[in-house]
Amino acid sequence: MIIKGLAFPLKSRIEGVVGESVVLLCCYNGIKGNSVHWRDDKGMKVCDINNGTAIVGPEYQGRVECFPNEYKNGNCSIKLKYLQSSDAGEYSCLITGSSQHFETYKLSIREKPEESEPTEPKLTSLAAEFHDVPNVIWTVFFCVLLLFYMWEMNECVLLFG
Repeated sequence: MIIKGLAFPLKSRIEGVVGESVVLLCCYNGIKGNSVHWRDDKGMKVCDINNGTAIVGPEYQGRVECFPNEYKNGNCSIKLKYLQSSDAGEYSCLITGSSQHFETYKLSIREKPEESEPTEPKLTSLAAEFHDVPNVIWTVFFCVLLLFYMWEMNECVLLFG
C-alpha cells in the first residue's frame, strides 16, 4: 500500500470464510484526539472513527461492527461480518491527528466447505459384510449352549476361575 509516496508492508494475512466474520485489528496508544480511517484496496470507506463516533461506508453498511467501549484502550479494531468473495483484498487502518499510525491487512476469502448430511447407519450394510450370517448365528448359539452345559456340569471352574 502506498500513501503520499511512502510504502507500507503488509502486517498480517487473514483468511475468512464466505458468510462468516473476521476481526481486523488496529490498536494504538495515542488514539485520543486522533481520527481513525479504515479503507479497502479500492479506496472505499469501510469505517471512520472520529471523537468516539463510527461512520460506516455505504458499501459496508450492516456488515461492520465497531467496539466503542475499546476506543479508550486504543483499540479501533473492526469486525467485518457476512463475508463475501468480493471482500478479498487489502484493508488499511490509518490513524491521523497529532500522531500517526498505519496498519495493513491482506484478507483472503475461501468458500464455505460443504456440510455433509449425517447418515443413519444401515443394518443391511452390516449384514452384507457377513457372507454366511446364518452360520455365524448358529456358531454363537452353540458356544452359548456349550458354556451353559459346562456350567451345569461344574466344569466352568477352569474357564471362570
